[in-house]
Amino acid sequence: MDKIRSLFVAAFLALGCISVSAQNHEDLLRFSQYNYSFGTARSASMGGAFSSLGADYSSSAINPAGLGMYRRSEISISPTITMNKAKTLNVDDMGTFGSNADRTRFILNNFGGAFNVYNGPGIVTSFTFGFGYSRLADFNANTTVAGRSRTSMIDYFGSQIARSGIIPPSNGDPIRYTGNNFGAWDGILAYNTYLLDYDNGYYPKDLFDPDNAIFSSRLNRATSGNVGQYDLAAGINFMNVFYMGFGFGIQDITYKETLRYTETPENNSAYGLSHYNYVQHLKQDGTAWNFKFGIIARPIQDLRISLAVHTPTYISMDEYYFAEMDSYYNDYMVGQGVYDRTESLRDSYNIQTPTRFMAGLSYSINSPTIGPLGVISLDYERVWYNKMKFYESGWTYEVMSITDDVEEYYKPANNIRVGAEAILTPNVFLRLGYAYYDSVYSYDDYQDYGKSNNYSIGLGYRTGNWSLDFAYVYMDQKDVTYQFFNDGMYKSGVYKTDNKRNNVILTASVRF
Repeated sequence: MDKIRSLFVAAFLALGCISVSAQNHEDLLRFSQYNYSFGTARSASMGGAFSSLGADYSSSAINPAGLGMYRRSEISISPTITMNKAKTLNVDDMGTFGSNADRTRFILNNFGGAFNVYNGPGIVTSFTFGFGYSRLADFNANTTVAGRSRTSMIDYFGSQIARSGIIPPSNGDPIRYTGNNFGAWDGILAYNTYLLDYDNGYYPKDLFDPDNAIFSSRLNRATSGNVGQYDLAAGINFMNVFYMGFGFGIQDITYKETLRYTETPENNSAYGLSHYNYVQHLKQDGTAWNFKFGIIARPIQDLRISLAVHTPTYISMDEYYFAEMDSYYNDYMVGQGVYDRTESLRDSYNIQTPTRFMAGLSYSINSPTIGPLGVISLDYERVWYNKMKFYESGWTYEVMSITDDVEEYYKPANNIRVGAEAILTPNVFLRLGYAYYDSVYSYDDYQDYGKSNNYSIGLGYRTGNWSLDFAYVYMDQKDVTYQFFNDGMYKSGVYKTDNKRNNVILTASVRF
């Protein structure tokens, strides 16, 4: 029974791969997972464990109460080089095949200002207002994998369009793409590019010897985009003992995905198929908003205790999708491809991300003779991924289906971040950090997937009114396995991807 359940879950998690346009639980998860190893170099080098530390612009995105620890104003900017390395294995019916793919980009992690607008001797000791931008998630990645199999995706296309009950026009014209036959658009592409034929409800095609066919395949998945947040926040300092902060965040979300699948029969007949390319394009753009509230208590001078709550983020999403296919044959139309593309599908819908709760501790280490030696910090975060919501008017069944899927397949995640900073000289700081982001999947068989381990190191230099901080962050994550196509009878190999990301962050700050 466990094995049957595991296979069912694998098929479920792969549903979004063959048709990247249909909204599903993966859309909700994609825009709900944040990684606080993006941010300023100081916070990133300490693993993002900054909910109780403050006096750094990253507080605006983590715990706005930390802004209350500023006694002067500051502006900062954090340019970053991010390098993603993906290793993908394709476990197919003819063996295991592996490929590597890299993608390097220059991004802006963070910029903003904290403006100390009040300092006084009363109960309210200071008030600091902050505004700026923070990157919460980055989708820039590239994966490529090849394989060999005795199963062709053409068989899947034929099965799909046959189940739809579509009858092609009797005059030989292409099948039109409509909203009513959206579930068979992939099969229609294959028919319109002569990969399939029609015969009394079936779509066979004599393209290769079915008894001895072997197919080489290559799948490339290129993604780009990010979740960027503009924060308007404020922190209040009460007698250097208690700090309270609140913030309003506006998110700008972009995601682009291109899936390119190429298949070549290795032993096709002289009149058969040479190869074909099947490409899916997805673009998602969203705007969103949320609130944050946090407190920090300082019961003794060197100890800080923090609590913070992030409300769900409410996202309005616009989506654009189309697919295209071109096929090439050996004897007729030599050197020419037969090309077709689907209609463009546009949709709008709303997403609600989970509530986030954070608690933190930090302790400053001092020597009676030497003075300050450094600080250690610890953050705990709980995120209720099983409470994500999807809204789309007029699609009651789809809304209920996605909501049920979320509640069944996802669970709350417990994330841990730790950091340390050592004062080497009054001007030079050495920092180390580690962050563990928990799996979001509820089934035991998938507990190793979706986890992220982040390791970081950094240096800081401060003199006078300016500072320069450097961080290196190594992120290691194993993605959930998936199949590009699977209808129970015809299925691709199982793809397994390990993502390793290297971020190099430089933050320049000026205080005044």
